[in-house]
Amino acid sequence: MKKSNANKNKIDTRKLTCRNCDRDTFHKILRSVHSCEDYGDISVWEDYEIVECKGCKELSFHKSTANSDDWDENPVTHEISITPKSEVYPNRLSGRKSIKDKYYLPPSVKTIYEETHTALCGKLNILAGIGIRSLVEVVCKEKNANGKNLEQKINDLVHQGILTQGNADSLHFTRLLGNFSAHEAKSPNTNELDIAMDVVENLLKNVYILPEKTKKI
Repeated sequence: MKKSNANKNKIDTRKLTCRNCDRDTFHKILRSVHSCEDYGDISVWEDYEIVECKGCKELSFHKSTANSDDWDENPVTHEISITPKSEVYPNRLSGRKSIKDKYYLPPSVKTIYEETHTALCGKLNILAGIGIRSLVEVVCKEKNANGKNLEQKINDLVHQGILTQGNADSLHFTRLLGNFSAHEAKSPNTNELDIAMDVVENLLKNVYILPEKTKKI
C-alpha cells in the first residue's frame, strides 16, 4: 500500500542548481509530499517538492527517489548508505544557460537549438548528440552550403567566407560526435557534449546573432 504525507520533510532547504542564478544555490522547500510504497522485500521512497531559490526566488519542482535495494557500503567504515536520485524541473545544468539573444536565430534553427538544449540539460545524451549534428545541418541548409555530405557542406561555408577554417575544424568534431550518436546509438560522454555544444553555440553567435546586433550599431 502506498502511504503519503504532506509537508513532513525533516529538512527545510536543499542545495540545487538554479537555472536563473546558473549555479548551485540553497532552495527553500515551500511544499512537499513524501510517499512510501512496499513491493515485497523492497521499499520505494519518493519526495515531491516545490522549491524556491533563496537568492533570486526562482521557483522549481524537485523530485527525489530512492529504494531499499539501491545501497552502497563504505569499504572503510562498512556503513550502509542510500543515495537518492534527484531530478529538478524545468531541467537545467549548472553553467549551461540557454544562449543569449536566441530570438535572432531563424525559426528552424531556434527550434532545433531549444530542443537540443533541453535534451542536454535533461541528460538525454544520445538525443543531444543527434541534435547538435542537426543544428550544424540546418545552418548549412539555411546558408545554401554545397556538398554531397555534411563534411563537404561545412567546408563550403569556409569557401563562402561564413566560417574560418578553425571554426570548420571544430564543427567536424561535432559532426563526428553526431554520427556516433545517430548511427551507433551510443551515448557520448558529458564532457564531449559540453564541448560540442560550446562549438555550435559559437557558430550560432557568429553566423546569426552578432551580425544582427552589429546592424543596430
